[in-house]
Order: sequence, then structure tokens, then C-alpha cells
Amino acid sequence: QLVGVAVGNAQNGFVVENIHVTNSTIEGTNTVGAITGRVYHRTMLSSGVEVAEKMSSIINCSTDQNTTVKGGSNVGGITGSNYGSIVAYCVNNADVIGKDQVGGIAGIHQSYTYNTDAYILACQSTDKATIEATNGNVGGIAGYTRSDVNHPNTRVWIVATTCSSKLVGSKRGSFIGNAVKNHGQYSACITACYAVTDLNKFYASSSAPLIEASYNVASASEITEADVQAMNAAIEAFNVSSDNVDYYNPTMHEVTLAERWVWTANGPVLQ
Repeated sequence: QLVGVAVGNAQNGFVVENIHVTNSTIEGTNTVGAITGRVYHRTMLSSGVEVAEKMSSIINCSTDQNTTVKGGSNVGGITGSNYGSIVAYCVNNADVIGKDQVGGIAGIHQSYTYNTDAYILACQSTDKATIEATNGNVGGIAGYTRSDVNHPNTRVWIVATTCSSKLVGSKRGSFIGNAVKNHGQYSACITACYAVTDLNKFYASSSAPLIEASYNVASASEITEADVQAMNAAIEAFNVSSDNVDYYNPTMHEVTLAERWVWTANGPVLQ
């Protein structure tokens, strides 16, 4: 368990940056990713005691098309699981194969403990990759999303992210495989994203995510200039959202995204 080329478990401010995996096979039982097995951040113990862990992150990492990631459950092209941390500017070109909860970027993507949101930002799972769940849920970006069951104020974000990978399995979603909602919260927030797949559904099973200016299309060229304007407005709204704040300093937002989509005839480009 917790298998990745860079590190098995990235926790308490651990930053994994500029790791590029090529010509490799990464294989384990559960919670397997090309870069990390798990990226993890918490601000409270299960006993209710606050802790001062820092946000962990995976930044600007990638896999090539000659790489394969294999495992049982919780298998992702970049990380097996993201618990309350940031995965940003990452590109998956690798085939990802598992039994259940398999995603192009993350197997599991969920918030964790009080006011600790989880983020996948400006990532891609490309058309070079096949994402396959042999006996369960498969998502182009995340196999499984959930807001933490004990902390209903947390959110799970997928922002300015794209998928054009081939998705194989009985339960397929262009972004999410199994989307679980707790305490009336959305299972995830898909914001300013698009997928180029043969699907017209964002998630495979369970609860609907909140979908904001995001699109399923047969070709990226179908996205219009008006769509791009809506996507950029959604990014701006995310940057100042009251849900996207630091528990220890509520006047500061945890994460902002400086990039915006630019419309081209061949499809939007993030820059």
C-alpha cells in the first residue's frame, strides 16, 4: 500500500514538484499512484484535537505514455489518494489499471478534517492514456470523491482540469467514478473544466457533483468563446469563494488560480 515513485506518503507540508515518470511500471495492492501513493493534510485528529499540519502538494509532475500504473483499489495516474491536499499542473499520459476507484489523476480525492478542502487544479489526463476499472468505478480525473463525513464545511474541488482519456469499465464518469455526498454537501465541485470522451455524464454513481461552467464534448473545438468566458468567470468565483478559505486565517484564501482559458478554434488553452 501507499506506492509511488517519489514517495509513498506525502504529509505535513511535503511538496512533490517537477517529477516526471517515464518508461515505468508502478504496481501495488491499494493506494497506488505514479508520483505518490498518498498526499495528505489534516488540521484535526480523530479525537477532535487540532494539529498544525501544513498543506501538502504535488506540483508540475507528469507521466509518459510508456508508463503503466497498476493496483487494486484507489489507483491514480498521479496519486492513489488526495486527502485534503493540492494536486496542480500535473499531466497524466500513462495507462492506469485497477479494480475499483481508478482515476486519471487520483484514485481517491476527498476533503479531510475541519476546513481542509481538497484540490485538483489545472491538471490533464490526456488521450494517450487508458483509465480502466476491472470491477468498479472509473473516472477521467478521480475514481472516488467525498467531502469528509465528520466535517460538512469542507469541499472537494476539480478546477480548470481536462480529460480526454479512454475510459474502460462498467461504471464510467468523464470526471468522477463514485461521487459520495455527506451532510447535504455536494460530492465535489467541478469548475471551469471540460472532458473530451464518449460520455455525456460527469460521474458514474452515487451523488451529483456541483457542476459550474464545465462541459462534456465530443471534440474540444465544440467549446465556444461564450463557454470560455463562462469558464473564466467560474475560476474567478472559485478564487474568492467563501468555501475556499484558510481555517487558521479566514481572511486569506487557501488557493487561487492565476491562469485563465483562452479560446482557440481547436479548443481552449489554459495560460
